[in-house]
Amino acid sequence: MKGWFSKKKDRVNTDPRIGLSLFIIGAVSCSIQLLFMKEAMNIAGGNELIAGVFMGTWLIMSALGAWLGGDTKTTNLRSINLLFSFSPVVSLLFLLVASTSFVHPGETMSFFKSLIFTLVITAPICIASGYAFIKLVELSVLVNRSVPGKSFAMETLGGILAGILISIVSSGLVNTYLLILLTILLSFSFTILTFFIYDKRKKTHFRIFMALLGATLIIINPDLLIRNILMGGVDIVSTKDTPYGNISEGRYGGETNLFYDYRLVAYSNDIMEREEDIHFAMLQDRTIKDVLLISGPLSSRLKELSKYYLTSVTFMERDPGLIKIAEEEEEYSRSYDLNIKNIDAFNGIKLDSSKYDAIISLVPPPSSLSLSRFYSLEFFKNAKARMTGDAVFLCAPGPGEDYFGDEATKLYSSIYNALKKVFLNVSPVLGNKLYFIASDGPLSVSFSMLSIESGIENQYVNSYYFIDELTEEKSGQIVKNIDKKVRINRISNPIASYYYQQYSLSKDTNRITIALTIIVLVFALPVIAFRRKNIYMYFSSAALSGFEIIILFMLQITVGNMYQITGAVVATIMAGLALGAIIGIKSISKIDIRKRMSGIALYYALIALLFPFIVSIADKKISTILIVSLSFLPSIFTGHLFRELTINNGKGKATSNTYSADLAGSAIGFILISAVAVPLLGLQLTIILLSLMLFMGIFVGSIK
Repeated sequence: MKGWFSKKKDRVNTDPRIGLSLFIIGAVSCSIQLLFMKEAMNIAGGNELIAGVFMGTWLIMSALGAWLGGDTKTTNLRSINLLFSFSPVVSLLFLLVASTSFVHPGETMSFFKSLIFTLVITAPICIASGYAFIKLVELSVLVNRSVPGKSFAMETLGGILAGILISIVSSGLVNTYLLILLTILLSFSFTILTFFIYDKRKKTHFRIFMALLGATLIIINPDLLIRNILMGGVDIVSTKDTPYGNISEGRYGGETNLFYDYRLVAYSNDIMEREEDIHFAMLQDRTIKDVLLISGPLSSRLKELSKYYLTSVTFMERDPGLIKIAEEEEEYSRSYDLNIKNIDAFNGIKLDSSKYDAIISLVPPPSSLSLSRFYSLEFFKNAKARMTGDAVFLCAPGPGEDYFGDEATKLYSSIYNALKKVFLNVSPVLGNKLYFIASDGPLSVSFSMLSIESGIENQYVNSYYFIDELTEEKSGQIVKNIDKKVRINRISNPIASYYYQQYSLSKDTNRITIALTIIVLVFALPVIAFRRKNIYMYFSSAALSGFEIIILFMLQITVGNMYQITGAVVATIMAGLALGAIIGIKSISKIDIRKRMSGIALYYALIALLFPFIVSIADKKISTILIVSLSFLPSIFTGHLFRELTINNGKGKATSNTYSADLAGSAIGFILISAVAVPLLGLQLTIILLSLMLFMGIFVGSIK
């Protein structure tokens, strides 16, 4: 090994390897961040709370690394890169260990557990990347005589390109863990080839070896091995990542089961659930001919629908992976037309011109802002517009629990009240799930009687298992518990997802206080610790990261798919940050920082005023370009602010503290806006909150 790894002193003059190292660190960090966040959301349930917590802990750990970088004197380029190259490996190991010992397959983690989980898996790479960035900035100033803003721009450029590339290849082309391992392989190869091997022949041999190793990874399919480890006793036989999640097929107890994001979505013996999903709605009217089915396992539900004399069934599902499985498994003979549409049903139902006698929505409960759309007043209105006179609508907003606490009551009240605004009659039914059946016509929950009158032969929803008096009594009790004063769930104010989060937190009451205390400390300590100029950086970054979350959800409302456009949003923001950091705009620098912050605050306020107009634009292309471009101006301002605060402080604690303030502010912005502000206040008021946040930063910074 001595002949391979020879020593070579770093150049005294300008060293291009410093800039290249910054680019690689930005690219690798962004790639691992996007891939880890996707997998963490799959493991933890996929709601925006988890995404916000992940981004927050990622940035907090990076801020810690930056702070450590300012406190140490190490400037060895080789050591810095080697440390960073090994950090993703450690984070990956922590992810696997935490996922198997700390989280059970299919578990929706509590807020406290998700906070600890994300801290554990992000710490190694984030601390290493924050530390490496600060040390490389110092080297760039000392060796290349470059201002810190240019180093920031170089790292950001790597992140932009990697973000775009990962968004493309992770949208169903390549599985997540294979991408993670290939990213680690490329990072390690860069370090070895640039800083440890100098002989051309040996470099060629090393490249061939790493190429063969990469090819081996592709052939052996590491995702299948890793998901077998994560799923415990389930024998995973196939796995596929899609733009929306992970689909895995496994065998357990001799049966084949389908898992979506580690959660069981289809299994052989699902008689009770599939009969409730279909017959609670279908038994209401014997004349139903045309049915719209939204999401859910198609094959088993079609088996139940085939018991009726139907003309057509339309199925809407946004995930192409689930659509493909549905088409392959659809095997029941039928006399009706089946129309499968790969579309987000929220927009699909608006674009559809057909009329339906029954709409059955099997979308999961409103645990996220995205899912909350399907329980909103606007969705119910759009659904009714596609229904015939006394057609039936069914949805399932939660599990079938006998007791409703205050949080559950508020959750279901916000949805029930929205349904009552649209339909004359709404009947709750407590089964394996809580169902809401709605119609302008008469409704009945006497399923024993209905099944006998219809002549439909069921194994579970029949007179043997259902006692009508008991079903009616439970339905009446739920109606009595409904609080009519609870706000209606709307697109602009998705209060249902906030109540769902409260409902989830209520299951872990002993740890809620700890989790909230941690958030308060994370928010308060930087305000106390940072110097005045870094307070401006802290609040500006918090507002920008919060605005990023809002931009993504505005895209979800208007376009129907924020996931495939996330790369464009991230690239736009990072491009603005890079442009502001690398270009010295004298006309802007002459304006007092507080006046500039006030200008951006007014910019956010203007967007809040224009919000109804922006989300109502019918042309998807125009609305997408407009919404994505809204983030460019505040990104330039934030990047330029970083340049201005660090241009004369490229060494030691000064740059470290500014970068830490930037990361810490972004972290709290992600957490507070995604987890609290948007669900509680709605999008329009949250944008105004961003303006108030900047004015608060001006006030706090002025008195320090």
